[in-house]
Amino acid sequence: MIRNIELVIKKTDLILIAHNVNVPLKDHRRIEFLKRVKILTTEFNGLLILSFDHANTNSTPSSKIKLINDKDLPVSILKINTSLIQNQVIIKDIIRIVEPKLLIIDTPSHLLKFTSFLVSTKNYNSPKTLLFHQGFVTELFGIRIRSKFKREVKIGWEQKLLKFYDKFYFNKIDYHICISQPLVDYLKSILPLNRHDDIFLSEYNANYIAELLNVNLTSDQTGIIKNLIKSFEQYLVYSGSLDPNKRPDIAIETIRHLKKMKINRKLVILGDGPLKSSLKRLAIKLDLKDDIVFLNQVTQRMAIEIYQGSDGMIFPTLSEGFGLSALEAMYFNIPLIVYSNRTFVSLTKGKGMLLIPSLDPKDFAQGCAKILKNTLFRANMLKEAQHIVSKFTVETDEERMKNIIRIVKRILLQSRN
Repeated sequence: MIRNIELVIKKTDLILIAHNVNVPLKDHRRIEFLKRVKILTTEFNGLLILSFDHANTNSTPSSKIKLINDKDLPVSILKINTSLIQNQVIIKDIIRIVEPKLLIIDTPSHLLKFTSFLVSTKNYNSPKTLLFHQGFVTELFGIRIRSKFKREVKIGWEQKLLKFYDKFYFNKIDYHICISQPLVDYLKSILPLNRHDDIFLSEYNANYIAELLNVNLTSDQTGIIKNLIKSFEQYLVYSGSLDPNKRPDIAIETIRHLKKMKINRKLVILGDGPLKSSLKRLAIKLDLKDDIVFLNQVTQRMAIEIYQGSDGMIFPTLSEGFGLSALEAMYFNIPLIVYSNRTFVSLTKGKGMLLIPSLDPKDFAQGCAKILKNTLFRANMLKEAQHIVSKFTVETDEERMKNIIRIVKRILLQSRN
């Protein structure tokens, strides 16, 4: 399957596993991923990115695997558009050809692609594995199961049953980097004590936001934002993928309850995903067609401009590894009305955002009303938010990236010994 690629692919110490990677890399949707790639290419010679894209059954065999060299960075991106079983065959072939010392897996959602590799007995040539933890896998998996079987989408008993998945696969991974302390705590709760030294904390911080402000908007992007603000003088915002875990339906229903309370606010939805069509139908069903706008082609820079024009952000996500959208909102003094998931409770201790303990849109509407009407409460909450944001700006982004590099170098050194 990769016979033609084998002739041109180069040996390298590092392989980074990701999905739907934009080429050129400078156009990638998330700046923090791009920064990780840049620092890795600065410190190490050669980097191969395996980008597992959504499988397309209509694609021809030759179009399913494509090697692209980035124009600006010394990076090769292997775009892979195949089935789960084919993915595992490809991974084994690439490891055989490239002989990497380390596989960096960008998110736990990619672990399924490594099933046969991880459960097979590693020989002395097998690379070490490093996993970036950006979310709670079993929570997300359980949520998808509930959604598929048309059950109420929430954190339920399924997550406890699915813990065996985490225990098994995470113990197969050599090293772990977590983007938040709650993720570290969770890993330590399921991995043996002798594995705790293999778990590292590397929190996101707010410094990247200041860098985003230096990015110039195009005239088209500026036009979209101006038209939006002109049409929706007063609006709330939802930012995130349109999938069951994020519960964007709650944000839409919140607008309906606000209207019943004689509080007229529009809702701007920033994001795309599998629920988009059903959410549009929901807006029509609730007679909110003119009150909801969907914007899916939005850069991080555009999103920040839209945040700043809003009266608040509704963020009902059930499970979150960190919550960059929430951090961005707090950075710009945008009030947050969020579901009290474990990460937000742990990171904020109930400060700087309004935690809603239920999934009832009426409760979210009451929270929005409190923020919109009670100016003193709003001011105090935003003051607390700035205090929280300051904790995530102590370590510079450069220092954080250097810490990741130190971890990677340590692993490579051990793999050579």
